[in-house]
Amino acid sequence: MNFEAVPHACHHVLVRGLSLLLILGLLALGGCGGGGSPPGFVRKAPVPSAKTPGPHAVDSSADRVIRGWSDSLRGGDVGRATSYFSLPSVVQNGGLPLRLSTARQVRAFNVLLPCGARLLRTQAAGRYTLAEFALTERTGAGGGHCDGTGGRGATAFRIVHGKILEWRRIAGLPAPGAPAPEPPPLPLSRPAAPDSGTPA
Repeated sequence: MNFEAVPHACHHVLVRGLSLLLILGLLALGGCGGGGSPPGFVRKAPVPSAKTPGPHAVDSSADRVIRGWSDSLRGGDVGRATSYFSLPSVVQNGGLPLRLSTARQVRAFNVLLPCGARLLRTQAAGRYTLAEFALTERTGAGGGHCDGTGGRGATAFRIVHGKILEWRRIAGLPAPGAPAPEPPPLPLSRPAAPDSGTPA
């Protein structure tokens, strides 16, 4: 085609049309092989399915571990409550996560929890089991001063081989029947205080 013979307005339309074709061609090339998109272009993520998966059932052994731990602590048996934790394990009670490497450190963590807890319900969330508790007074070492009696608390547990590998305080559980996402990944944990600085 002779560009000189094209009227001025049509010339702009033609140039814009050719530019659009060139951009579309680059986009098409970016999607074929090469393993990447052209510079300056962001590849769209796949559109998720409209169907949201429902919650799956809690493993009965995880439920037993959580109930056993909370019943033991509420009843004042700190030693038994301690025995439900893996070594090492990670705990996060509203602040930074702590890595507990010894039974003495795990016992100290349990002693420092001021309230007992009565398990109300559990819900699966990926590798975790979420648990909602009614807060109570408790007896034994560290008990007798719960300011939250009658309130609710929630914790995300990761249980492996019948032991608590992660104990992480969370804001609460989703409504019954609603899907529950896993808690966010743990930041780098720091070790707990040395054994000599923790209660026996």
